[in-house]
Amino acid sequence: MKLNREETQAVLRALSVLPQDHPARAAFDKGADPVVLVQYLEREELIENLNEIWFAAYRRRLARRGGGRPSA
Repeated sequence: MKLNREETQAVLRALSVLPQDHPARAAFDKGADPVVLVQYLEREELIENLNEIWFAAYRRRLARRGGGRPSA
């Protein structure tokens, strides 16, 4: 899912606690969704934060479509 600028910045802030060479950072740089990044993480609070960012993006996308179901 395409993140807006604010959501992208939120992911970058969340990932800033990780070392520069962490696989989650590399995956995000290559375009991975925040939900995909959780497979590289063990810290529960970071996983929850990324999930919340993704859910916010999903809700934004649904609202833009008028609250309907997203197309496949």
